[in-house]
Amino acid sequence: MGKIFDSDRTMTLALMEKGLVSEAPTLTPLVPFPLDIALEEDSILDLGKGVRIRFVEAPGHAPDCLCAYLEKEETLFCSDAAGFYTPPDFFRPNYWFNLREAEKSLDKMKAIDPRVLCRGHYGAISGREEVRRHLKMGRQAIEDFKTFVLERIQEGWSMDKITEEVTERFSRGFLQFFPPEDNQRLWRLLVQRTLEHLNLVSNSFLRSSPEKE
Repeated sequence: MGKIFDSDRTMTLALMEKGLVSEAPTLTPLVPFPLDIALEEDSILDLGKGVRIRFVEAPGHAPDCLCAYLEKEETLFCSDAAGFYTPPDFFRPNYWFNLREAEKSLDKMKAIDPRVLCRGHYGAISGREEVRRHLKMGRQAIEDFKTFVLERIQEGWSMDKITEEVTERFSRGFLQFFPPEDNQRLWRLLVQRTLEHLNLVSNSFLRSSPEKE
């Protein structure tokens, strides 16, 4: 939590330098608190007066990531499970934990078919067709990144070289305000998780890949 807090502070200062915000709020780091309710797949939180929230496990971004579905309103709060979205149309996959689970989580969200999708970043997507398009873009971003990494590995690129390219090529939009060291660290982790996935599904490919430079 402290690391995230420091990263947010650095990003806020970068936004101030660009003149995009006028001041940085005075905040203190969050204090840990005890867990009152353990939630898991299909847990229901009844708030009364017909307001029910159903929880959906959506690991991939993180092992404990949950989505919350407000049933009556057909509204899904997806946290970061749908990827990091930068308007108007750029997605960075963010399966820091597991690529396959991230794919499954997106497929779950598509099956729910919500009318409104509330993201962890950049607000809400409204309208069933628009939400469908949005989730499709998030899923396609994973496929595109897998293909990108696979092609580079087949060409004999090292993990470090791939990380350098993706950091320079795909750090767009709001990602440009991330601290450079954090940006590269996260891209490297994404490349690593992709390679782990490819190793699981295609050992023969890895054995036949060209030698690294």
